[in-house]
Amino acid sequence: MLAFYSHMRALPRNSLLKLPQQARSIETVHAVLDAGMKVLVEEGAIGFNTNRVAEVAGISPGSLYQYFANGDMILAAMIERGVLDAEELFRAAFASTHDRPIDEMLRAALTVVLVHMEPYAHVVAQILEAAPLLARNGITTVLETRILDAVREAMIREPERYRISTNSATLYIAVNGVLFVGLKWLVERPPHLSREALIDGIVEMVRGAIEGEDRRARAASPGARKQPSRRATSTPRRAR
Repeated sequence: MLAFYSHMRALPRNSLLKLPQQARSIETVHAVLDAGMKVLVEEGAIGFNTNRVAEVAGISPGSLYQYFANGDMILAAMIERGVLDAEELFRAAFASTHDRPIDEMLRAALTVVLVHMEPYAHVVAQILEAAPLLARNGITTVLETRILDAVREAMIREPERYRISTNSATLYIAVNGVLFVGLKWLVERPPHLSREALIDGIVEMVRGAIEGEDRRARAASPGARKQPSRRATSTPRRAR
């Protein structure tokens, strides 16, 4: 299960007022995050506030405020915890395909993350409704960094195939296109677009953005196709 309700129990570090040191304090942080998810699922963004989250978590508002200044910080921590666990899934997928082309790496990583997130599409929708999509600690910002790092690593590993000189604008557009389309598909789940078709489209878009122009040109040129033998196509000489 992906860590919106986490069994991995990754501890968010950038979205807390202070880091818990003792096991009981760590459990308090996770209890708040789990309670926040429960409130979002059962009551929606309109019912999400610190007092309600503390009540569901079974702690006092004062205990909550030791780690979270407001509801936005709780949302940011929930996102961070989920992204940290998603990152572990990404890393495992990339590690198992590290010697494969980047399109196969992306396909494996996207598949494992989407499969794990699909049961929680409603939760993701509630988070996107309650949390600013473009906030500094928002889900798109954190995921963008992780995907960019993975793509750059693959490009450096295969410089003969990928354009190391690919400008930042191209990568920015490609990666954020992946994020927007992936989240939109997860929330809407259009019946005419399967997960496999979505991943195929995403992989093709990213590959087209970073593969060398000369490589794509050779693949598309008529000369790249197998030529018929001269013997089979030559015109017989006329008998004199």
